[in-house]
Amino acid sequence: MKAKAKIRNTMLKVIAKPNMNRVLKLEQDLYNNKNSYKSTTVSPERFEILYEILKLKDDNVKLPGFPRTIPIIGSSISDIKNTLNLLSENNGHTSKKVNKSFIKELEEYAKTLGVGSIGYTKVPRKYIFKDFAIMYDNAIVFTMEMNKDILENAPDYSTGVMVHKTYNKLGKISMKIAEFLRKNGCDAHVGHPLMGQTLYPALGELAGLGFHGNHGMLITPKFGPRVRIAAVYTNIENLPINLSDKHKWIEEFCGKCKICVKKCPGEAIYQNSIKNEYGIIKSVDSHKCFKIFSEKHGCTVCMKVCPFNQVGYEKLYNAHKTKINNSKD
Repeated sequence: MKAKAKIRNTMLKVIAKPNMNRVLKLEQDLYNNKNSYKSTTVSPERFEILYEILKLKDDNVKLPGFPRTIPIIGSSISDIKNTLNLLSENNGHTSKKVNKSFIKELEEYAKTLGVGSIGYTKVPRKYIFKDFAIMYDNAIVFTMEMNKDILENAPDYSTGVMVHKTYNKLGKISMKIAEFLRKNGCDAHVGHPLMGQTLYPALGELAGLGFHGNHGMLITPKFGPRVRIAAVYTNIENLPINLSDKHKWIEEFCGKCKICVKKCPGEAIYQNSIKNEYGIIKSVDSHKCFKIFSEKHGCTVCMKVCPFNQVGYEKLYNAHKTKINNSKD
């Protein structure tokens, strides 16, 4: 084994794995909390990234952006622990109501932090990962843009660094939003963008932020699939819950496009997404995807080639509308 690979594996086993074990212990404590909202028997399993890396022994396997991303990943893991430890700062599990001016203030504050879009939804228990839990089932869901110019280099070292910088920054933003809520008398549970307890693309879709693409990622009007997603679960019971499905037209577009399927280096994206009887969608073979993700510094080729990244949502939507109107004539 090459020296660099040995260093990588040692750091994972000696530093990262023990810290992630502590995270999993805190997540288990949350699951055992009698007041938490737990997964169901039909919930999907969470793909445990760190443990999957430890299983890969090949010298070609990399941590995206290694070694530059080591302190960034370490910071993210530390923040994930903090999000769970900070649950003790909540006032209680009782519900709370807020007014419209508070929501406006929250959204304005979030935008100053770097949030790209924000929406609200109730969390269906089927979207909580199997054997995990969240403290509240009212969710504030938000996205953050990934750098378009750097993404054009994918798969590349610079892309791997950018991916983890985005995770880390969005995680810290999530914690600031939770702090804002607590200071205003609300309870909050941060869902960190890395290794969260829920299926984020599905929550983003329910919150009206976009629609899932054939590659399984959330496609948004402003940034296409070029986003990472996080959530803050809260006891606010009168959030302005989204009831619209205005982005559903994306489903038809993606069903005909398939460029992500053709361009995926690991052939990991299914030709047709699998939707089970409970409405849970699976678009990617996680193990195939993760091998390429590890070998190619975070890959993100599917995000790069997606027409919603290359062309843009508005142009594609206008073309779709024109086509529909012409078909009616």
